[in-house]
Amino acid sequence: MMLDSNKLEDLLKKASELIENKKYVDAISLLEGKAQEIKNNIDLLYLLGTAYRKSLMFEEAIKVFEKIISLDQENKKALLGLADSWRGLKNWEKALKVWEKYIQIDPKDSLVITRIGDAYRKLKNYQKAEEYYLKAIELNSKNKFALMGIGDMFYKLEDFDKALTYWEKLVEIRPNTLNVLTMIGNIYRRKKNFSKAVAYYQRALGVDYENFYALYGIADSLRGMGQYKESLKYWIRLAEKYPDNPKILTRLGDTLLKIGKENEAEITLNKALEAGYSKYALIGLAKIKSKRKEYQQAVEICNSLIKQHPDDVRIILLLGEIYEEMGLKKNAEMLYKTSLQKFKNNRELSARLSRLSLKNFEDSIEKV
Repeated sequence: MMLDSNKLEDLLKKASELIENKKYVDAISLLEGKAQEIKNNIDLLYLLGTAYRKSLMFEEAIKVFEKIISLDQENKKALLGLADSWRGLKNWEKALKVWEKYIQIDPKDSLVITRIGDAYRKLKNYQKAEEYYLKAIELNSKNKFALMGIGDMFYKLEDFDKALTYWEKLVEIRPNTLNVLTMIGNIYRRKKNFSKAVAYYQRALGVDYENFYALYGIADSLRGMGQYKESLKYWIRLAEKYPDNPKILTRLGDTLLKIGKENEAEITLNKALEAGYSKYALIGLAKIKSKRKEYQQAVEICNSLIKQHPDDVRIILLLGEIYEEMGLKKNAEMLYKTSLQKFKNNRELSARLSRLSLKNFEDSIEKV
């Protein structure tokens, strides 16, 4: 029995409202039976496919959208639904085929062209991804999804200058895009342009006052600029919010050490170690022990660290420095000489070895 046009219209309206209110199961229950009763009604089928897709029943959605396309090969809404369903299954190749069919019908849909760029990026075909992102941006210079996608692609490829090009355009259009503001800050921090990094992190804090990445980025940038007292305020703020985070506690302890607050630094670094293993907390404690002339403990910490991190030349340099402070110049010279066999091109090791060798030679002459 067929529904009359008014009843069909009411049915479609009710189903649309259920979908709009995210009552997908109810929409499916309403539509499934009617789809059997009312054959090949494209509007009804589209709503059923959409309800399936939104409830993550992608295989069912695909069958419905393919049915619509068999009835109307250029049905744009069904093509989009089908492509999005394949995307939901992370089958990028099949999603691509549908989107490419769609843009033959509507070649100026910049959002769909962006989706194609996204799919090629997922498939690691970065050349094609860039091609489609740029097409989308050419069609709509304010396409935030294309600017976000191409920026993210170059960021992950570590082509940070290109990532900046697109992300800075994005935040001109969408100044409150929080994650992009922090990632631009990260790029400038990586480039050691700390003042510019701080400016972007501050903008991020203007959007979210408690944003972890912005607070951390500011603290670390100020530290990089040597503004330890200013940096300390942010490390304290972060440590209060994340009291069990060993990385934050280590940074706080290191900053306290740099401004001469050794006792507070030691307490904080020990807290970091209680929260979890931290190489840098142990390095900080070795420095504190050395400053207090508790050399034996400092040497023990360094030797333990060298066993766990044999490829970190900074620990070798710290141990050598401690030997020199102890007056054990021969020990330091032997350490530098042995380490240079592994770290052949390390300038600091070479410079220290040369200086010590010369000093030991001069001392031997004076004794003659």
